[in-house]
Amino acid sequence: MAISARMKGTLVAACLVAGCAGLSHRAPPTKVTPVAEIARGGTATAGRDAGCAKCHAAESREWETSLHHASFSDGDFQRSFAVEPLDFCFSCHAPQAAGRDDLAGAARGVGCASCHPTAHGATARVEAGRSCDHCHEFSFPDRAEPMQKTVTEHRNGSLGKSCVDCHMRPGKGGLDHRFWTARDPELLRRSLAVDRARMAAGEVEIALRTVDVGHAFPTGDLFRRIVVRVWTEDAHGVITSDNETILGRRFDHQHTGMGGSLEVRDDRIFGTRTVRVPVPENAARASVRIRYERVAVDTPQMTSVFDSTPLFERDLTPQPQQ
Repeated sequence: MAISARMKGTLVAACLVAGCAGLSHRAPPTKVTPVAEIARGGTATAGRDAGCAKCHAAESREWETSLHHASFSDGDFQRSFAVEPLDFCFSCHAPQAAGRDDLAGAARGVGCASCHPTAHGATARVEAGRSCDHCHEFSFPDRAEPMQKTVTEHRNGSLGKSCVDCHMRPGKGGLDHRFWTARDPELLRRSLAVDRARMAAGEVEIALRTVDVGHAFPTGDLFRRIVVRVWTEDAHGVITSDNETILGRRFDHQHTGMGGSLEVRDDRIFGTRTVRVPVPENAARASVRIRYERVAVDTPQMTSVFDSTPLFERDLTPQPQQ
């Protein structure tokens, strides 16, 4: 997503919405990719990719329906890019374009040559795995602080699987090139388990655990978050409390000015996380709803949700103290 000077400051507000979980304590990033390294200046042509398709027709058809193919043409990206058309954004969303005027190259998005600069053999497979690093971990455009850090999260994790293992399922004669991502509601739901949801002693406790996720959940774009909503009712069905806990990265721009931002908290789910929400002692029941959201920053005080996926719902009644 393209980030304007105003957005670089206001994106902070999207992540400062109050949450109940504590600070995360994880190893510092092991790698921050400067913008100059991301701008690889792709020189591959549509002809190169067409050559791949002659022998890899199934993979080509799968790729044509993927978000990698739509990385430049995607409506969400285009709306942002129209506001701030930065090279910083163009280089990863259109890596095979020879330049800004190469609309045909840009329209191919992330094509064969983006991930397979070597056409054949074991080297091509190795490079395909490493190619994820370039565009899934990078710094803010104005300083060497991680804007996205999925690669570091993966390296700090213990899942023991590669990006390809999880995001490219076995397909016909090879790996599925549609790339399963956070735009897939079923993948999102399978990725989060609720091990415990109980109401007792004036509190609702929800124990969350990721399933086969090799990085933080959610990861990537700063405007992705998990929302845990808990509301209670009395015996007459009157709502007595309503609380939303936001799990995401939190930034504070006050110490760096509107041109930058300082990460002060990261309470996304990395393995496990328990959310505890105080509720009235006399509540007769509680409802829990968990959803995944993508949001846009409108002002420092306001965000708007443009994509929401329900992940979990359960109604609770008070349990005796154990």
